[in-house]
Order: sequence, then C-alpha cells, then structure tokens
Amino acid sequence: MNNLTEQQYRELERVNYSSLADFSKSPDHCLVEKEHKGFFEIGHIFELMLKYQCLNNSYKKLYDEYFICEGGQPVPDKIYEAIHKKEDLTSLIVKNKDGSRSKRYNTLHTYIDLCLSNIDKMPISDVQFNVLKKMVKNTCKMVYKDKPLTYYLKNSSWGVPVIWTETMTTQSGGLVDVPKKALIDALFKVNEIEYIVFDIKTTHDSYLFNKMIYDKYWIQDMHYKQAIKQTTNAISVTFVFIVASKSKPYISQSYSIQYETDDKWQQYNDLCINYYDWFASGKNEVGVLDHKTIKMR
Repeated sequence: MNNLTEQQYRELERVNYSSLADFSKSPDHCLVEKEHKGFFEIGHIFELMLKYQCLNNSYKKLYDEYFICEGGQPVPDKIYEAIHKKEDLTSLIVKNKDGSRSKRYNTLHTYIDLCLSNIDKMPISDVQFNVLKKMVKNTCKMVYKDKPLTYYLKNSSWGVPVIWTETMTTQSGGLVDVPKKALIDALFKVNEIEYIVFDIKTTHDSYLFNKMIYDKYWIQDMHYKQAIKQTTNAISVTFVFIVASKSKPYISQSYSIQYETDDKWQQYNDLCINYYDWFASGKNEVGVLDHKTIKMR
C-alpha cells in the first residue's frame, strides 16, 4: 500500500485497469481524450454517499463538496467538464446576436449561475440526489457471506492506491518487469493472508452490467487481485462488484467472477505485456485492426 494522494496516484505513468480496458479494444482507444461525462460524476457521488453512510451513518459530509439544485433538470455534461478542467464557466454562456442570453439554453445558464454562487463545489440536481439516496438505502440492505455489506464497508480502508512492479512472462518465455497501479474503492482485511476488494459501480440495468463483465470488468478483477497479491502476504483475494442500478426499481446486487479455465489469466498477462511494449515504444497510432471472423450459431 502507498501513502499517495489521489492526484499523485493519477499522475503516475503505470499500467492500470482503464488503460488495459482501452487497449483491449485498440491502441488508438488509449489515445482518445476522456470527457468527464455526467454519469462519471454520478458514480463518484454514489460512492461518496455510500462511504459516508457506512462510516458516519450520514452523508452530510457530502455537502462540503456538492450542493443540491432544485428544478429537477440534470446537470449538463459541459458543467462537470468545465469544473474539472478549472475553466471559466462564463465561457459556456450562449448569447444571441444582441448579446442577450439564448433562452434555448436556460438550463445551462441556470447551472452556471448556481455554480458561480457556490464556488469550489459541484452541483447535483435534486431529482438525481433523491435517486442516489434510494440507491444508497438499497445497497445498505445487502448481505455478503452472511454479514451485512455495511459491516465490511465500515471496516474497510477506502480509496487505497497500490503501486507495484510485476515480473511477467512473455509468449516466447522471456521475462519483463511491468510497472502497475490500481486505486481500490474499499479494501477489507479478513486476516494476514485473506483480503476482499470491493469495487463500487452504478449501472442502468443488470443486462448492461453483465455485458461489461465480459467486455472489460474481468480485466479489473484480475488487475486488482494482483495488486493485493503482489504487495501483501495474501494467499486469498476475493474481488466483489457492488452494483447499484440508476433505473427503477433501483435494485442493488453484488457480483463475483469465477473462472473455469486459465485462459483469461493468460489473456490478461499478454494484454499487460503488449500494452507496456506499445507504451514504451512511443504510443503510436495504428488506425486498423486485424481481420475478424464472427462465428454465429
């Protein structure tokens, strides 16, 4: 474990889950600048609310960082993007030819004014905030291994940055040292050799989440387990997804992945090495992918 701030962690150029997930689609996906969409912020707010509820039995601490906006309209993505980039919000104002504000963008302008009156805080719509409270309430009802989920989360370390260098075997049998990092949402220590990693996610529905498991979340499962195994005396590491639905009826559910073969481990190993080689060689665009044959039953 490392005593890094989140900002220090993010500035480290090491192999992490999100870069591997992008690389699994194509190297070029790693080069696309990420926009800070509203659903990212909602996921972050949910994690904070769940954390504060479990640790303090209240999420009032959230008000140190966010303010609630009445009216029900969702916060425009442009607002979150500009705040994260520390841009001047007034530059987002859309004006008519006569210099007056365009009424077509009333929601955007309302949020700009509210944010300018609440410096250093992020906005949440009142409707979204009420949905988040319902999501937190349902998640806190969950049970994992015969104990309330809140027991584990209350006794977990939150926002744990992990950095390590892992010696990995190439397909030709050679060895390569790959520098890695992971930022764990919540880490529960059962004992000196057993840990549980909790990752907190939001989704629109279980179907979409299950699809993401097959697309990329298995990479996160592998990567985060390695983070703990490589930096502690752990023999057993369990990775648990805590998933809350943002759609009615706001069902929460936990998930774990069980691998029937070692194929995914080999795929993860190759992915790490290939990404590291691409990164070390200059992160060049490729523009194309190999031919793919799709098998259908």
